[in-house]
Amino acid sequence: MKERFGQVIKAIRENNGWTLEEMAKKLGTTKQAISRYEHGERGPKLSVANDFAKKLGVPLSTLVDEEEPQTMSIADYTASFAPEVVEMLERSVKEGETRKQIRECKYQNQLKLIKIFDSLTDEGQNYLLQQAEIAKKMFREK
Repeated sequence: MKERFGQVIKAIRENNGWTLEEMAKKLGTTKQAISRYEHGERGPKLSVANDFAKKLGVPLSTLVDEEEPQTMSIADYTASFAPEVVEMLERSVKEGETRKQIRECKYQNQLKLIKIFDSLTDEGQNYLLQQAEIAKKMFREK
């Protein structure tokens, strides 16, 4: 990931004609840190990569995804979730709610999810956003 991240950061910086100092200022870091990223000497934490993506106006996946998309099996995909999340999803599927029930509680569930998301720490929100990106890719492959 760190090589891909550095390549993309450098390409964005050069395409915009920014110096290391200008890029560092925009991202709220030092020019030495940017240089280390660009040379593959350092890789970012996911929260840092997410922050940089927001500040640069690009999707997180642009900065951290491998160049060649990798396909994942369902087992690989579910392994990336916490066990309690997998259990909750399996239980929900097994209960087999009808379409009418889903429509009736759709908006209530959306509001609950928004409240839960807002209650998470920044790190928790970043983790959840990463999982959502993985889910979007998985469903695009089908």
